Amino acid sequence: MGYANIHLKGGKVTPAFQLALFDAANRAGMTVNEFVLMATAERLVARGVAIPGVFRPGDIKGTMAA
Repeated sequence: MGYANIHLKGGKVTPAFQLALFDAANRAGMTVNEFVLMATAERLVARGVAIPGVFRPGDIKGTMAA
């Protein structure tokens, strides 16, 4: 399995949202990119999407395996 780059463009947020995002990522000890990708993964797993080979068991909140 390889890796793929994700190029996200055009995302504009309010200054308050930006501040909250950077603060939450900092508190979690992650970069903003890591924080956003983890939040996305948590949402996908909650919807029943399997993401094999990416996360280790317990990486995603509320799951034993990913």
